[in-house]
Amino acid sequence: MSDASPDDLDLPVEDLPTPERSARMEQALAVALSTVGEAGGTASLSPLGPGWSSDVDLYVSDLALAISLVSEAGWTPLEGILRHLGFADQRTYAITNHGAILARADLSEGRAASSADRALDRARRLAQPDVRAVLEIRSLVNDGLDPTTLGQEFMEKLAEKEHSLGGNVFASFRTGRNRQPKRTKNKELIRRPQVRLAVSGVDGSGKSTLIAGLQEALERCDIASTTIWTRPGMRLERLDRMARRLRRLRNDDLIGIERLSEGQSAATIPSRKGVTGWVWLTLVCVAYLADIRGQTRRASGVVIYDRHLLDALGTLEVLYQGVNSHFQQRMIRWVVPRADLAFWLDIDPDQAAARKPDDLIGADLVSQQADAYRRHADSIPRLRRHHANDDSFATPAQVLSELNATLAQRRPAARATFFSIVRRR
Repeated sequence: MSDASPDDLDLPVEDLPTPERSARMEQALAVALSTVGEAGGTASLSPLGPGWSSDVDLYVSDLALAISLVSEAGWTPLEGILRHLGFADQRTYAITNHGAILARADLSEGRAASSADRALDRARRLAQPDVRAVLEIRSLVNDGLDPTTLGQEFMEKLAEKEHSLGGNVFASFRTGRNRQPKRTKNKELIRRPQVRLAVSGVDGSGKSTLIAGLQEALERCDIASTTIWTRPGMRLERLDRMARRLRRLRNDDLIGIERLSEGQSAATIPSRKGVTGWVWLTLVCVAYLADIRGQTRRASGVVIYDRHLLDALGTLEVLYQGVNSHFQQRMIRWVVPRADLAFWLDIDPDQAAARKPDDLIGADLVSQQADAYRRHADSIPRLRRHHANDDSFATPAQVLSELNATLAQRRPAARATFFSIVRRR
């Protein structure tokens, strides 16, 4: 095929090939071929070049044997995750090599006769054509393919995608019916299905490292993700301004957390005692719940919470100690969005503090938080405890495998079923 990157298209930077991506996809292809060879498998990347590929197309003569082979090789299944996101009837895995996720693999039974057939097969499997599909079909047409043979509905979708990139080769197929619905303020007219994964742990437990790895792994597997980072006391805005005014009236420059970290007793801190402390904590919790629910409502794909219910309860107990927080804890338990699976990175407090020596709250409060997490852990639904010491750290592949296994045992939400029907049509 030719004409891989026509000048008339305004291609998103993230879709353009890079040397790193090309090398990784070639490695993924080699791993895929060596894994499914016994099942009579053939594998291919985009005929435009490996850098244009975001997945490996696998065609096997014996699907059952191929599934057994990829399972033995440690590939990470994704079907449960995708089904809960509205993608039904797909045999999809993350190609996992020595614990690292390289790319996504889509398994199909049978053989595609040529690179052109494989490009058409992949494009037809998509709910909405992507940049690669547009380029590949344009190249096929450039090489003599009659686009009318691909079907009116398929070409309408392809034409709309091409038009969004500034191209007009397929302009005659455009009807405007496949345009995406307009968005209202920060909100889609129809909410997309989500999968929710929570990662909890004290500062220094390795949450950021794990979440960054999960984001990269999901991106390599063509699965959208959104990370939500918040906890009680963050993004208070008007409450912060009000608190600053009150501190100025008292000639007090330190916030409550700073006083606690310096060893001051909560009984001597105005915002941590009596009616004042109870009202302040209630306002903090209301702001936190509005923030986390608002971010969740706007999120899409796999929603990764950097801190969740366990962290919120630990924060209330330790950083707002001195206040009777039973009501606020119940409120948080009722209103925090439920996670499909939660991971708790349990770590020795001294080790966590050593990783972040300049952390605001200090080693003593980190130790208290770790104790609070252990007290609340048994009451958190779908929580998996992981000992996050240096010699035993959770990998993105392990987390996604457990998430997929959990979802595979549950029926998808009605919204996911609806979207799977829409995509098939």
